[in-house]
Amino acid sequence: MTPFLKTIAQHYYRNCENSLDHYCFVFPNKRAALFFKKHLTSVCTKPLFAPDTITINELFAKLSPLNQADTLGLIFSLYEHYQQLNQTSETFDEFYSWGETLLADFNDIDKYLVNAEQLFSNLYELKSIDNAFDYLSPKQIAAIKHFWRDFDPEKHSGNRKNFLQSWLSLAPLYRVFREDLIDKNRGYEGMIYRSVIEQIKDKQLPNLPYERYIFIGLNALNECEKTLLKHYKNLDIADFHWDFQSDFIKDPQNKAGFFIRENLKLFPQSPHLLFDCNQQPAFESISIPSNTGQTKIIEELLNEKHIHSEAQIENTAMILCDEQLMLPMLHALPDNIGAYNITMGYPLHSTSIYTLFSQLLNLQKNKRMADNKITFYHKNVISILRHSFVGKHFVEDSNKLVEQLTNNNLIYTDAETLSINPLFQLIFSDIKDSLQFPTYLKNIFAQCIQLYDNNDDDNKHAETSDDRLEKEFLYHLYITISRFDDLLQQYNITPGIDILVKLLRKHIDTISVPFSGEPLKGLQVMGILETRTLDFENLIFLSFNEGIFPKAVPGNSFIPHNLRYGFGLPTIEHQDAVFAYHFYRMVQRAKNVWMVYDASDSGMKHGEISRYFSQLKFIYNQPIAERSQHYKIELTSPKPIVIQKNDKIMEKLNQYLSDSDKQLSASALNDYVDCKLKFYFKKVEGIKENDELKEDIDSSTFGTIFHEVMENLYKPYENTTLTKEIIYKIRLNEREIDAQINTAFAKEHFKTDKTIELKGRHLIVARIIKKYAKQLLKIDMNNTPFIYRKGEQKINCQLELNNKQTVNFVGYIDRLDEVNGQTRIIDYKTGTDKKMTFSNLEELTTESKNRPSAVFQTFFYAWMLAETQGDKNLKPSVFYLRSLFKDFNPQIKHNKETVNNFGDYFDDFKELLKQLLNEIFDPNVAFTQTSVDDHCRYCDYKGICLK
Repeated sequence: MTPFLKTIAQHYYRNCENSLDHYCFVFPNKRAALFFKKHLTSVCTKPLFAPDTITINELFAKLSPLNQADTLGLIFSLYEHYQQLNQTSETFDEFYSWGETLLADFNDIDKYLVNAEQLFSNLYELKSIDNAFDYLSPKQIAAIKHFWRDFDPEKHSGNRKNFLQSWLSLAPLYRVFREDLIDKNRGYEGMIYRSVIEQIKDKQLPNLPYERYIFIGLNALNECEKTLLKHYKNLDIADFHWDFQSDFIKDPQNKAGFFIRENLKLFPQSPHLLFDCNQQPAFESISIPSNTGQTKIIEELLNEKHIHSEAQIENTAMILCDEQLMLPMLHALPDNIGAYNITMGYPLHSTSIYTLFSQLLNLQKNKRMADNKITFYHKNVISILRHSFVGKHFVEDSNKLVEQLTNNNLIYTDAETLSINPLFQLIFSDIKDSLQFPTYLKNIFAQCIQLYDNNDDDNKHAETSDDRLEKEFLYHLYITISRFDDLLQQYNITPGIDILVKLLRKHIDTISVPFSGEPLKGLQVMGILETRTLDFENLIFLSFNEGIFPKAVPGNSFIPHNLRYGFGLPTIEHQDAVFAYHFYRMVQRAKNVWMVYDASDSGMKHGEISRYFSQLKFIYNQPIAERSQHYKIELTSPKPIVIQKNDKIMEKLNQYLSDSDKQLSASALNDYVDCKLKFYFKKVEGIKENDELKEDIDSSTFGTIFHEVMENLYKPYENTTLTKEIIYKIRLNEREIDAQINTAFAKEHFKTDKTIELKGRHLIVARIIKKYAKQLLKIDMNNTPFIYRKGEQKINCQLELNNKQTVNFVGYIDRLDEVNGQTRIIDYKTGTDKKMTFSNLEELTTESKNRPSAVFQTFFYAWMLAETQGDKNLKPSVFYLRSLFKDFNPQIKHNKETVNNFGDYFDDFKELLKQLLNEIFDPNVAFTQTSVDDHCRYCDYKGICLK
């Protein structure tokens, strides 16, 4: 099958080889021109001077006296004229979005040679009709008022007048804007096109150094293009070659031929060439219930048709209907592909570097002043430190700062603390006004680019493709911000920082990063528009979904459909015809066509294949193989984890024996009973629980603060008999209670010895703690007198096992007091009230959902105290704070009897404890997962065991 461009190259080489350097070949895009030169080279048998090849846009640019203006600069200029004409207070941020739309409309008006005055006059009249209420009867107005009470035609007449004034100003805005640009020899694309046509009318079109113009593969011509082509046709210096050979395009019912039929009438094919066409490609549709999953099938498709050689790969094109698939597709390409060429851009806002840009914006937005220093919010700081770019180049510095912030629970951190290297010094600097913001961003991204440029030669050889992509994204972001900064200064616009951030985001959202490669080698990765005039034997369409190909949404415009249609401007039907032509032109010379689409349903997407599939199958009766590709994903239950105690594990366990300084606690034993595997992770392997910076007060920190407050309030009265009067005095001294709460907050939450003024949620938590403290003091008043012995009592103890080994223990008793000669062991609990009753001691160490773990912990403290001090006359009690205000009962019960003396249980509990420890240190008993799912709900290790 001879490609379209090769047929043209063969013709002109055979017939015009000696004069080709005087010809100008005009194409729809640069890619087509490049492939034409490739084909021309392949048919040449001797050296010759190459012809000039340009795009239709470049031809207009050569003929026009105007230079192409920057889009963002055009919008700034348009805003300037809009303000002058309307005397409005509308900000640039408010104008930006609709300014882009207005500029696009101006562009269409000029390209299609529309009389702007007439169009905008019609638009004003149409809006006047749409916004008038004169046609409503009193009954209709009353009905509308029933639903909208503020509806009043007379009341809103003033607003309507202002609204219509905006439409009335469009014609003068268009005129003044264009005049200003012409004075500066600048213009947008439509202006450049129209200026060429005006030169033709004035017979002042410059003569370019070409004897003949050959227009190749054009399709949807605007009025300016038609006029230029007619001009060259009338001079008899133009040839026209239209790519429309398949029956699909020739079908008068097919939109694909909508423009071609008119073009052939206006500009007949000359000279007449015979182009090859394959009417029977092998079509196949493939549904995959995943968007990125479509990319996984590429290797399989190439293998099915044995597409492996370099020549076969070069004759294969990957058509990305959705540009977002580009990066996933590149990662999915098989290794045997070798070279590949990307001819499309990738949106800058979809890159990881854009994420860093967004994080920098949020960092500055959420900063605050504290102690005359600028401080930065921890979430913004950590998100930057953990960004892939920062983490890759500054892994030690990033980890160091994250650990520092987490360990010290720094909600806000000053710049001095964070500025530990040159890049961090730039990132964590203070921006005092919006005009400094672009410079701030430029400095950061310049430094990031410098990190790559400073690599020595050896490192450059090791540079990965991801590194090269990242550097390219950095460069384009830097250039975009620099241009934005230049325009702000040029037009003397000073937006607020919030508005500037929005503008930057909006502008960058419109930027695509172009990719370049070896354009004539390897697999071609293309967007729809890049395929024009090109032919490939193998076509793989990805995202071949309705709504994506063709696109379902027309471009934004202020000109309604009926006016666009009446004035000959492009409409949604125009867009449909363009997409149809691209598709049917592509497949007309292909041998294999795969139409891969995402069959998943999510949100507004319904997983429907493109309409072109249905047209091929039902209208043109093309045989299409259909299949559904499913990736087998089974959520199988993870295998139970069983850790056998080998010599290394026993060696780690033995660290808790008497010849070591490591100790087991009551909470560690509770962990073992609830889940042996959790004990193994925590106490044997030493895997730390998630240590995160806590902005809010969790239950653990809440309890620690409360414990410390109560300990410090009672500390002056250690070994003192407390009476109702003494506790009443403590309770009445709210200033002291507040001071103790603030001190505990600073120590346990903010990790500092400085007193910090509590605000917001912290102040609310402080008041709750105060409420609990005063309630506990009230309860204690009703149980006086008693001797307060100590708060936060540390105890060390040992226990000998059956194998004569001795285990070390440590315990922290929240409070010890003495009532009627009996020592009371009190454990404060801030969590949900748990079972305080047990039927037998074995229940304390038997895994179950409602195991009385608090009883086990308090008994363990009682056993340790009795073991070390010899006094067994102890009363264990549990104070659940949530019960302080209702049904408070700290008593532990054995069946229905209150446990008044731990001495009655001492021997049996010690034996129970020994049995538990013998099991822990038994090399034949493995560490296994819990069978109680509730124990896994808040476990820090569930991500490891996957239970």
